[in-house]
Amino acid sequence: MQFIHPGFVKTATSSLQVQVFSNHPDIHYLGMPAKSTDMTWAIRHICRADSVYYERDRVREIFSAALESAPDGKSVILSHENFALYESKDKGMLAQRLRELIPDAKVFFTLRRQEEILASWYLQKLAKYIRGNNFISFDRWLKLKLKARHRSILDDLNFYPIIDFYAGLFGRENIRIFLFEELREDSGRFASDMSSFLDVDTAQFEKLLKMDRQNPTISQDYIEFWHRWGPWLPYRLAQKLALRMDNSKGRPAKIDIGEQSRALVRTLCAEGNRQLEETYNLPLRKFGYTMSDAG
Repeated sequence: MQFIHPGFVKTATSSLQVQVFSNHPDIHYLGMPAKSTDMTWAIRHICRADSVYYERDRVREIFSAALESAPDGKSVILSHENFALYESKDKGMLAQRLRELIPDAKVFFTLRRQEEILASWYLQKLAKYIRGNNFISFDRWLKLKLKARHRSILDDLNFYPIIDFYAGLFGRENIRIFLFEELREDSGRFASDMSSFLDVDTAQFEKLLKMDRQNPTISQDYIEFWHRWGPWLPYRLAQKLALRMDNSKGRPAKIDIGEQSRALVRTLCAEGNRQLEETYNLPLRKFGYTMSDAG
């Protein structure tokens, strides 16, 4: 069986790729991080190449070889966190390219509450800002993103249109959705559900899923330092003091995205979430997803 896993939840997608998919003995893994330079090039090219420069024949040749090399009985999984994210050239064009390469694939997605995705994405990007000695508050970061929504995570928060597009290409019956909240609530049941869908050994899947991994993030102390002293200290002095701190030690940072951002999520996602819940019979309300009233 062949599967495609476009990423919505970057942290969960990366964890599944690195911990489970690439190590499970029943899986022939073709995603990122790829096992060959050719496949690395092909996946990045699928995501980034303009249609004018897309090397269709070379990509097809690389994928044909990779699929033919899959041992009998193993499930083939192509997974990359950027397949459904704005960092790719065009999400619809990318989906069509995947359909050309693996037309009989089943497609599965991992979703998470959009408010949490927004906060998590900011914290991930903040690490890059800090490496450049440039702290940016969430509110300021969001204002910058609002100036070009189509070039930011805001373009990806409404899951329904993207999933519906894949359903149109691969068939509604070949689409499956898993929730990050279900993983947090009961990792054993999550492992059982996903491994059954992928037709791989459940015990091994659960063992790999529970492996401890270090996921460095910004610490709560570091965030609180900037919120407390940033508005009052000269910026260069604040930077100098901040550099003396280990910004990844201590409690992982959590932020409140605020009412304005929650209202934005409602505008962007509430109706799509309602359609997702109804179309795919998902317990989105149970896990606090922002929903519109029934249409």
